[in-house]
Amino acid sequence: MLKPTYPYYLANEPVAANTDLAVTDKVSGEVATRVALASRAG
Repeated sequence: MLKPTYPYYLANEPVAANTDLAVTDKVSGEVATRVALASRAG
């Protein structure tokens, strides 16, 4: 079972970004989960 959201890790610490990326199930096309989206600026 997937969690509703996932952080990214920076220096071994979880970081919840302001922007997230929807990960879709390739069979159903529905959003399966969301992951934190890292950027160089953030």
